Amino acid sequence: MGAILIVDDEKNIRESLAMYIQSLGHTVETATDAETALEAVHRRDFDLVVSDVRMEGLGGLGLLRQLRERQSATAVVLMTAYATVPQAVEAMRLGAYDFLMKPFSPDDVRLLINHVLDARTSHRDHATVPRGVDHPSEPSNVIGAPTAATESATEEELSLKDLERRRIEQVMAGSPTLDAAAARLGIDPVTLWRKRKRYGME
Repeated sequence: MGAILIVDDEKNIRESLAMYIQSLGHTVETATDAETALEAVHRRDFDLVVSDVRMEGLGGLGLLRQLRERQSATAVVLMTAYATVPQAVEAMRLGAYDFLMKPFSPDDVRLLINHVLDARTSHRDHATVPRGVDHPSEPSNVIGAPTAATESATEEELSLKDLERRRIEQVMAGSPTLDAAAARLGIDPVTLWRKRKRYGME
């Protein structure tokens, strides 16, 4: 089980999410803004911080930036209904673990938490392998074997592509034409057509 901090200035979302995560057996604290969240992280270690992007004051990206500047290893997931690709790129650059796109289901939350906690456990197990001893699942004598850095980059790339694909699907579903969808996404129709083709959406 993990220690999780929920950060959202909307009371209903904050409390309902906290109650659900507690029902899964995790320890949960809540914060109404980024500043309060930073104080909570200073007091204790959390396995995961789940924060809304749009809040009064610092906001989710600002919170993420502050945590990374403080060398915090806490995983951060951002919640948003208004994600843009530039915003996602900035979040991944700062080290966000993933996005939760509103509205999300309880299963989305449960699976994401399990993924985060499994990844952190795996990382801790890897870190306890004595120096000079090869990790059993990552032989050092294999040319091109993935390193932690390349695996992290791959996870970030996959998360960003998934975010973009989901955003395109959402906009296309609510747009009468390809041109209208492209205008809403802020790209030209040819670029949108290429992206749809790349993601197998034709």
